[in-house]
Amino acid sequence: MISLKIYILSVLLLFSGRSYHPVHVSVLNMEYLPEKSMVDLSFKVFTADLEFAIAHNFNVALNLGQPGESPEAEMQINKYLSATFRLMINNNYQLKIVSISKETSEDATWVHVSFPVTEQIHHFTIHNAIFMDLYQDQTNLLIMTLNKKETGYRLDFYNREITLTN
Repeated sequence: MISLKIYILSVLLLFSGRSYHPVHVSVLNMEYLPEKSMVDLSFKVFTADLEFAIAHNFNVALNLGQPGESPEAEMQINKYLSATFRLMINNNYQLKIVSISKETSEDATWVHVSFPVTEQIHHFTIHNAIFMDLYQDQTNLLIMTLNKKETGYRLDFYNREITLTN
């Protein structure tokens, strides 16, 4: 019965007006703000991919940016990100998401996440496997702002994790 529900949700998503795209990519902007003791993340993803991932994994239709948007949207996105994305500081502990917000425009959704940081940072370990449960050709780009310098990195199905030194 659950597989039938997932199939129906997938068909609904396919015909929900969201455009199909042949490239599976996300962009993550990550900024360490030592003066605020925070790490801010902004994920830019295709809305159709995010909705499909939530439907596939949790059997929930989000309808992002639509009049019938699920009141559980942010909670479900948090649940999915917590399952597919990890941020560790100094290999000691995994940070927990403290706030999440989102904005949807056209085919993209921005998901904003904040993490509190309570210790001196020597290095970050980022594990980003979002949508890799759906697409083997998924590419997750990371733009890291550290000490006022931006650097870009590419993560993919075979290389999901990176460690960056502060």
